Amino acid sequence: MGGCGLQQGGKTRRRKGSKGKTRKGKRGPSEWNKKVMKVWGEMKKKGHSFSDALKETSRRKKAGLI
Repeated sequence: MGGCGLQQGGKTRRRKGSKGKTRKGKRGPSEWNKKVMKVWGEMKKKGHSFSDALKETSRRKKAGLI
C-alpha cells in the first residue's frame, strides 16, 4: 500500500510552518493605467467604451495634454 501523502488514520500530511496564501509581488497600477482610468471615468459618463478611452488617452499623451 503506497503512502500517497496519507498517514495512518487517513490524515493528510501538512508541511511544518506553512502559512496561508499571502499576496507577494502585487504591484499597483502604473502611471499609464492611472491616466487611462481617469480618461475612461470621464468618457464612461458619455457612453464611450474602454477601447475608446485607450485611444483618447494615447491621443492626449501624444499631444502633450497629459
